[in-house]
Amino acid sequence: MFVLTLALVGFVFHANADQRPSFDIASDLLVFQYDSKTDADDIHSIAATGSVLKRIGYEDFNYIAVAGAYGRQPGLYIPSPELFDMVFPNNWVDAHNQRINAINAVYSKAKQTLNAQGQVWVMEAGQSDVSAQWLSLLQDDFTPAQLKQQVHIVQHSDWNEKMTTPMALEFVKRYANYHRIEDGNYTNNSTAGFYEVNQQFFDEIQADPTHGESWTLALQIASHYNGLQGRYRNPIIAKPAGIDFSDVAELIWILELDEIKDVDDFAIWLGLRGQ
Repeated sequence: MFVLTLALVGFVFHANADQRPSFDIASDLLVFQYDSKTDADDIHSIAATGSVLKRIGYEDFNYIAVAGAYGRQPGLYIPSPELFDMVFPNNWVDAHNQRINAINAVYSKAKQTLNAQGQVWVMEAGQSDVSAQWLSLLQDDFTPAQLKQQVHIVQHSDWNEKMTTPMALEFVKRYANYHRIEDGNYTNNSTAGFYEVNQQFFDEIQADPTHGESWTLALQIASHYNGLQGRYRNPIIAKPAGIDFSDVAELIWILELDEIKDVDDFAIWLGLRGQ
């Protein structure tokens, strides 16, 4: 068993080598990929990801975030560059406006990590088309066995898989270690569920001095674009105090934060309230 303790926050990752590979904060790369098309849930997920990084410490992670990592779904994109700037300062790329540059940037960081014997972990908050593109570039540098062992793509959604270009989905399943976990829109399964109306969390996260600014902006953006001009109207986000950061169930799984099952557990873990 591998145990990594972060002295800064008294935080421990527990790993079970018999069941699954483990994320190593000292050597591995996290890639956060958001489609933001057309569901506004990604906007909440961006803020929630930022809260995780703040809780543990930005400086402890090697990461890159990708905006516009969508597949073949129709509909309008939800732009949120100001939120990406706030949550991922100087460490995000725009696949909506500059797709080739974004793919090359992820490829470069992934190659550097793999060359240093680290692993690459993808929080696939959307479709796998972008992953397939930068993964294909890595084939010139690493063997199929290396990629299968060291690149982990984590997906939780039937819809995301269906909206991935079929050849791209087949490619990432073949050449990466593809982890399909249970849906983060529900709580009564093996993953965290972050899809609910929660007035207490809605109020306390915005009032918190550490997390409030990014969450307030995210809630405003999501509310504005939810259902706008034919975009998907997320029914939870449309409700007062509605919260949907279901894609972050993947990050919770990657970091093995097994104590977090729902939004209230997430609030406790962030230190917004007591047990």
